[in-house]
Amino acid sequence: MATIIFATAIGGFVLLLAATITLVVLNWSEKTLAPVLSIALVGTATTLATVLLSLKESTLESAFATSKNGKDTIKPRTLRKLTMAIHELQNKP
Repeated sequence: MATIIFATAIGGFVLLLAATITLVVLNWSEKTLAPVLSIALVGTATTLATVLLSLKESTLESAFATSKNGKDTIKPRTLRKLTMAIHELQNKP
C-alpha cells in the first residue's frame, strides 16, 4: 500500500513539474524570469522551513507528580501502568 501511495505521489510530482515547465516554455519572455525565480525561491524556502520545523526536538516526561509533599507520586514507564496508577488514585478514599 505504501508503495502505491509513494508511486502516485512521485507520478503526480513529475506530471506537475512537466506541466509547469511546458507553461513556462510556451509563455517565456524577459518579464517571466523574475516571477518564476521568485516563486521558485519562495517555494524552496517554504519547503525548507516546513522540514526544519517538523524536525523540532520534543521530550517526554516519564514522571507525573500528583501532590507537592511527595505522596502519591507515580513514575509510570508504560501507558498501561499510567492508566492503572490514575485509576488507583481516583479510587482512593
